[in-house]
Amino acid sequence: MPPRRHRPWREEAAEIAAKHGITVDQLLSRSRSRRVTWPRQELMWRMCATRRISPARVGQLLGGWDRTTVRHAVQRHEARLSGGAA
Repeated sequence: MPPRRHRPWREEAAEIAAKHGITVDQLLSRSRSRRVTWPRQELMWRMCATRRISPARVGQLLGGWDRTTVRHAVQRHEARLSGGAA
């Protein structure tokens, strides 16, 4: 059986942006508003958790975020998923 192929990460970015009513440019921006950071954290989580891309690589792809920032974003999104205060 051939390895499972993922769709391009930019398609996922577009899906998440549309779901949250923002543009992909906003999603990939340096904005720190909650309206943008929560969707960005979701994208970082998807890329790390489902695609197994390293936090350093995710940070590079999304515009130069540090790997520790990506790890923090993943933790925040996981806390929201589990119903914790994030």
